[in-house]
Amino acid sequence: MNILHVITRSEWGGAQKVVYQLALAQRKLGRTVTVMCGEDGRLVRELEQSGIKVVKNRFLQRGLGLDDVRAGLALRHELMRGYDLVHAHSSKAGALARLLAPRYQVPVCFSVHGFGVSPDHPRWKRILYHAIESYLARRTSALVFVNPADYDAGKAQGWLKHGSGGVNRRPCLVKVIPNGVMMRDAPEKTAVQREKMRQSLGIPPQAYVIGNLARVAWIKNPEFWLETAKDYLGKHALGTDTFFVWFGGGEPTRIKELNAACPGRILFQGETEDIESALAGIDVLFLSSRSEGMPLAVLESLSLGVPVVAPALPGLVKMFKSTGGEEASVLFYQTGEHRQAQAALESLRSPDVRRRLGEQGAAMCRREYSLEKMVLAYEEVYALISGQDTESERKE
Repeated sequence: MNILHVITRSEWGGAQKVVYQLALAQRKLGRTVTVMCGEDGRLVRELEQSGIKVVKNRFLQRGLGLDDVRAGLALRHELMRGYDLVHAHSSKAGALARLLAPRYQVPVCFSVHGFGVSPDHPRWKRILYHAIESYLARRTSALVFVNPADYDAGKAQGWLKHGSGGVNRRPCLVKVIPNGVMMRDAPEKTAVQREKMRQSLGIPPQAYVIGNLARVAWIKNPEFWLETAKDYLGKHALGTDTFFVWFGGGEPTRIKELNAACPGRILFQGETEDIESALAGIDVLFLSSRSEGMPLAVLESLSLGVPVVAPALPGLVKMFKSTGGEEASVLFYQTGEHRQAQAALESLRSPDVRRRLGEQGAAMCRREYSLEKMVLAYEEVYALISGQDTESERKE
């Protein structure tokens, strides 16, 4: 099977990591894999270093403009090379792929990693987005949601009521496939990574470190995270070794502004190449996002036994409450509630509590959200919409 993945941006975020993981796993299964993306970010470097073919579409970018036409022409040119299936990720890439691929009788799988609009956007923008998505859904062979809350939202908007998926007038396949991560089974490696991270930042070995792993962007709400950190240090952590560290790239000027507003024990570190060490070095992951699909940072933290404090966003609550809620190492607070977030962080100050919840979270992650489980689920989708057998079926 010849597969083309299309994603708008090549910065190293959750959707990009999923593309990278799928591309490598699919190649091992004997697939021919190509990735088209905009910009020239870390995703491009990681794929090229791993020997995956990358097609750079410099016109593929967020926002609306004439470059969208140029991006579509570049995608059309690539589709003419002949592919068995297109797997699109992100709103812009998903729109272009679904407009063009059915014209060449190529089935399209579109993964919804999160919606392009939120309740905070203007009403007209939300109406336009939903109208466009309702039309595009009729040109989609498979619509995959990474969490059940987004599936419910799509159903409520009427996107799942269409009768055909663009190619051969087959019904559109609708699935929920959570993201997956590779599990770590080497605690001694984690201990070394923890020491490495803390030494690099001048943080004492026994300090209580609260972190986040996300790009510095409006949707991730760094302002709420910073204000909660300041207030927590003032009320709960006077005279203690408590640190807040945010790992993630973004606009350099914005990162400098945030650091300028930080006390000494709050750090915005910018992008890190060593994500495992960053997560191994913290005691708790503290999310502050306004909206999320299925953040890999949560799964990566849980896989390392790191508890999570997160806003009670519908997608996160549905995923983790259904598999144990707090017992799954995720403590929720109401969005925008500083006091609730601080109370959750304070409850995890005890190493014994963190250890217990961390062990439960790692077990849940291994059971529900493994990389292998995600890859096999997508293999089944590919087989159904392309008419080709999966690797497991061929072996049987």
